[in-house]
Amino acid sequence: MDTKILENLGLTRGESKVYLALLEHGILTTGPIAKYSGITHSKIYKILDKLSAKGLASYILKGKTKYFNASNPNKVLKLINDKKEELLKKEKEFKQNLPFLKEISQKSKSESKVEVFEGFQGLKTVFGEILDTLKKGDTLYTLGVPKSTGQLQTYFYHFFKEQAKKGFEINAMFNNDAREIAKERSNKYTSFKFMEKGAITPTIINIYKNKTIINTRSEREQFFTIVITSKETADSYKKYFEMLWKTV
Repeated sequence: MDTKILENLGLTRGESKVYLALLEHGILTTGPIAKYSGITHSKIYKILDKLSAKGLASYILKGKTKYFNASNPNKVLKLINDKKEELLKKEKEFKQNLPFLKEISQKSKSESKVEVFEGFQGLKTVFGEILDTLKKGDTLYTLGVPKSTGQLQTYFYHFFKEQAKKGFEINAMFNNDAREIAKERSNKYTSFKFMEKGAITPTIINIYKNKTIINTRSEREQFFTIVITSKETADSYKKYFEMLWKTV
C-alpha cells in the first residue's frame, strides 16, 4: 500500500510505514517493527506514541516487553470523517469572518503599494485576481504582449476563455510577431492591435482599475510580476496606452 494515502490524512511518512508494518505483520516488538518499516530503532517509540495518540496503535505487556498492534483500519475511516468535520467547522468559522476580512482587504487596496510576485505561480495568482475582480463593463488594457510558448501560452489561452465567460473587455496591443497567438486568444470581448515590426517592449504591462501590472523575466527565465496599486499610476499608464492605441 502506498504510504501517500495515509500521509494525505495527516500522518508522517514514518507513522505511515510503522502503521502499515503492524497492519501487515500483526503484533510486534520494536525490533521487528524497525525491520519491516525501515525506520531506525531510535525513532520507533516516538512514532508509536504518536500513533497511539491518534488511536491507530495499541500495546500489550508480556512480562516487561511491550508488543504493539495496529488498530482496525476502520479507525482510518474515522480519521477521515473527523477531518471532514474539522474542515466543515473551519469553513463555517471562515464564512462568519469573511465580511470582516473583505472589509480589511478593501481598505488595504485603497492605499498605494508595490508588490512583487516571483515565478509562474506568482503570475497565476495576479492574473487569477484579475479574473476574480473584473466583470462585464470593465476593461483590461494590455501592452507589449510577445510571442509565447509552453506554460505561458497554455495559461493565457485559458485566461482568455475565462475572460470571455465573464464578459469583461480587453484592449490588447501585441508585438508584431505575436499575431498567431492573438488569433488563438480572439473572442468577441477582445480588441487587438499590433505594434510596428521591430518595436519590442522589454516588459508586458496590464492596467485595470487602480492596478498596474508589469511582467518581466530575468536572464535565467525567472518570472517577476510587479503589481502597483495606485490610481494615479494606473491613470497615467492608461493615458499612455490610449495614446499608443490611437497611433497604431
